[in-house]
Amino acid sequence: MWRLEFYLSEQGPRARHEDTHRYWISSDKEAFIGAVCDGVGGNPCGDIASLVAAEAWTKFMSAEIQSGNTLSPSIMMRACHSAWKALINKTSEQTSCSAMATTIVACAAQGPHVQALHCGDSRLYHIRKGQVLFVTRDHTLLNDLVQKGVVSEEEAKASGRSNVLSRVLTANPKRPPQPEFHILQPVFPGDLLLLCSDGVWAYVPEEDLMALLCNDSPAPAKLQQLREMCWARTGDNFTAQLWTYL
Repeated sequence: MWRLEFYLSEQGPRARHEDTHRYWISSDKEAFIGAVCDGVGGNPCGDIASLVAAEAWTKFMSAEIQSGNTLSPSIMMRACHSAWKALINKTSEQTSCSAMATTIVACAAQGPHVQALHCGDSRLYHIRKGQVLFVTRDHTLLNDLVQKGVVSEEEAKASGRSNVLSRVLTANPKRPPQPEFHILQPVFPGDLLLLCSDGVWAYVPEEDLMALLCNDSPAPAKLQQLREMCWARTGDNFTAQLWTYL
């Protein structure tokens, strides 16, 4: 059984709030859908892009699960295409938003089985007993170069250009989405799933984040601690969802 421990989504010090999150949980708590999107800064309508994508993905996936379908990469991909088409359709209403884009990290669970996808640098963490079992790889130009062996991780960190994204979800009809899929190892009772925008992970060191999420405080106290930590450190919007498998 799944439980949403908490969520937060705040503007932080930015002039506009361009993060959106959405979720759905089944009546028996055995299945859930979660999504966090972060509108691409510097592009118009980032707030609209994140809202449209998060809502379209969650609506598609929740309908699939309620129809009795089993999770699969093909269903996840169709949901991603649904979000892409929703962005394209939105530009017919607001032509000024034709260049809008957003990151997305999204997951779906049926019992202990979890699948996820992402485009960009919003992240999913699978956490067990304070240890990170899995974290998504940010889609940035530098990370791509590291993967290809062109530069080292140390050179990438020192470059100061780690925020140039190589994959995003756009409203461009000629740029279909290229999400990365993940089938997580089956979860155990007590495991945590964290979905968050870079306004959280880029400013709160992983060791601090794990210490906060995995302590014995009740969920409202953890939520307040994370909010205070983000307000004190972040220069961005910040959004997170924390789920527990019971």
